[in-house]
Amino acid sequence: MGFPNTLQGDYGAWFQTGSVVLYPLGQRMLCPEGRIFRYAKVGSAGALTACQLAQAEAENAEHDAMAVQTEASSGDTSLAFTNGTVDLAENQFQYGYLSVDTAAALGVAHRVAFHAAINASTTGIVYFFEGDTIQVTISTARKVTLRKSIFKDIIVKPASDPTAIVVGVPQNAIAASSYGWVQTHGMAGVLSEDAATISEKVRPSETAVGSVSDLDASEADAADNGAVGWVCDANSAAAKNTNIFLTLEGAS
Repeated sequence: MGFPNTLQGDYGAWFQTGSVVLYPLGQRMLCPEGRIFRYAKVGSAGALTACQLAQAEAENAEHDAMAVQTEASSGDTSLAFTNGTVDLAENQFQYGYLSVDTAAALGVAHRVAFHAAINASTTGIVYFFEGDTIQVTISTARKVTLRKSIFKDIIVKPASDPTAIVVGVPQNAIAASSYGWVQTHGMAGVLSEDAATISEKVRPSETAVGSVSDLDASEADAADNGAVGWVCDANSAAAKNTNIFLTLEGAS
């Protein structure tokens, strides 16, 4: 079954959650007034709380720079590689990406449609979505990296520097191992670590779980966490939900 690039969602469509997958992970939904959401699966470690920043699962380096097992030619729709030291469950990387680490196809990313279970240190094959094909020969001298969909097994943003990319903010609770929508663009309620100043940029907090904090360009490394939105309402109290215009997908 195919889905449009962008679903046209009604008001409240973003509150839909459940234990059964309804859309491809990462499916984009545009709501009537321009808010944007992405379909995601919450990891098994714990539920997501409404209005708290969520991030992707931290990467596993065992899936970096893996050897190409069989040369792939232009037009191929799959690629064989030698798995790292961690077993892969069936379709663990579905909706994720296989990227080529070394020239001449450096940086090319192919989206994974499906794969079988793959034991550690054995040959595995990933298959790409229709139309996504190998463009140049990839020899067995090359290396490839597998990346999960950033919307699979998401977690609440921890009280630390980001260990993975921030993916959005759920506007309702989503149970562990369940599916739902996280907001990436437009007006959203977001937990703020600090008193918020209107029209200031905010970044992921490195000291408060699931929270944003003012982005101060002079605050050493904290500014490197990057902006996720703009404050729309002044808020004199800390640890309070604040209206933030999210800009994880564009600035306007």
